Amino acid sequence: MALSLGLTNLILFFVAGSLLYYYSATFRYYFKVCFLNGWMLGMSLVVLPVVALRGRDVANMRVLRFVMLPVKYILGLEIRVQGATNLNLKGPYVVVANHQGNVDFLGMFQILPERCTVIAKRELFYLFTIGLVCWLSGFLLVDFKEAMDSIVSVTADSLVQDNVPVIPVVMSSYQHFLKEKTKRFTSGEVTIRILPPVSTKGLGPANVLELTKRVQETMCFTFDEISGDVGSKSGSKPDNHQRSDIC
Repeated sequence: MALSLGLTNLILFFVAGSLLYYYSATFRYYFKVCFLNGWMLGMSLVVLPVVALRGRDVANMRVLRFVMLPVKYILGLEIRVQGATNLNLKGPYVVVANHQGNVDFLGMFQILPERCTVIAKRELFYLFTIGLVCWLSGFLLVDFKEAMDSIVSVTADSLVQDNVPVIPVVMSSYQHFLKEKTKRFTSGEVTIRILPPVSTKGLGPANVLELTKRVQETMCFTFDEISGDVGSKSGSKPDNHQRSDIC
């Protein structure tokens, strides 16, 4: 009798949850946000022993990619990549991308090579096992100001020593399917446009600020362009774009 009652309550719980998910945009928003964060935490617990055995190594990015790529299907997101061949370079290069939120991780693992180093905010390290797994995967965890200084410093050194190219990567606005203010998180599309490499050949440290400004302006223009395209295809105007950190 108790088992039957428990099973009935469980069924009613799932039915009620399904109805709320289908009819309540607010419930759906919190469910998807919690699911994404919960998935990241849960998978970090699962893969921690695996990446810990190898030690701190950028090769652990393969493991992160494996556990994160399926999430886009569960959340109902389609990620379209444009210009993927621009990453087919021999030798090192620096990728500069815009930032909007945790959904960025899905796009990042979609395009980044298996062996690479990612600069992320230091606060990530304090997110329980998530930060530890990221650190073991070679992430450079610094505060925001240091992150910007590090990028400029790395770029300057590359300009002088190795002429390492810079590849801008722009992800479209999430506003047509994800809006925190109105608690809306639906299915949708994200366009990632990988721009042609920006050559640093012949430049020096004195040209770094000029180069940074030029890349930023190009990325902002691209952000508006692909966000408008995605918004029109989804049937809604991308008003008040989620202006990312790059703009």
